[in-house]
Amino acid sequence: MTEKKYSYDIFGKKGAHVGQAVHDILSVEQPQYTAEEILEEMGKGVAAYIQETAEDGYKEFDGKFYIIHTFRKTLTQLDTVNVMAQKAVAFQKGPRESSWYMKELPNHAKTLYEVDPSAGVIKLLWTVPGWEDCKSIKKNPSLYDRDLVEWVKEATLCHPIFL
Repeated sequence: MTEKKYSYDIFGKKGAHVGQAVHDILSVEQPQYTAEEILEEMGKGVAAYIQETAEDGYKEFDGKFYIIHTFRKTLTQLDTVNVMAQKAVAFQKGPRESSWYMKELPNHAKTLYEVDPSAGVIKLLWTVPGWEDCKSIKKNPSLYDRDLVEWVKEATLCHPIFL
């Protein structure tokens, strides 16, 4: 509900004084967070989302299954990152090769997990960032984790950007 001080009625058109609302919000001291705190909280949310997807998979599948988790930052309005979207899908049959996902979702970070319900284990099989980050990793492999470098090499073998 919009407060009365933000509302107006001019020429029979109702609206709100957005500038006043923004001014009021920015006039109050805002909490300060470090990038580390933001990423830590975000990581908790991703872990909970993967766990929730795994629990859904336990109900749907008999035996081992896989979870593909994708994450994408969308740039809009003057290159400001303002939308982050993630999706996790459980499946038993389907592509498990990182190169397939690289072709289909080149701008997403992609992670594949194997879930073994009998052992109660969720195992990381591979993770590959979007193609811009892959180019950087391939140019400077010594700066990154060895497993990540190998996963990126494998995922980009037949990607048109790297041919």
